[in-house]
Amino acid sequence: IGKYIATKLAIENYHVILTARNENELKATTEQLTRDGYTCSSVACDMLTEEGLKSALSAVQKLGRLDVLVTNIG
Repeated sequence: IGKYIATKLAIENYHVILTARNENELKATTEQLTRDGYTCSSVACDMLTEEGLKSALSAVQKLGRLDVLVTNIG
């Protein structure tokens, strides 16, 4: 579900920041979106931990703004 949502948002010209615990799947999805010409970045983290949330927040701060937040944890 998360990959589908990320792809749809990328198609709508959003810069997508992907997060996942599985680094291999995260890397594959990020590379696929980039190959398809979309702008995205990724953070390998566990969003159920404080450290993971801080890592994701840092990526948003580097981007400078947040327009949409989709949580797909579980």
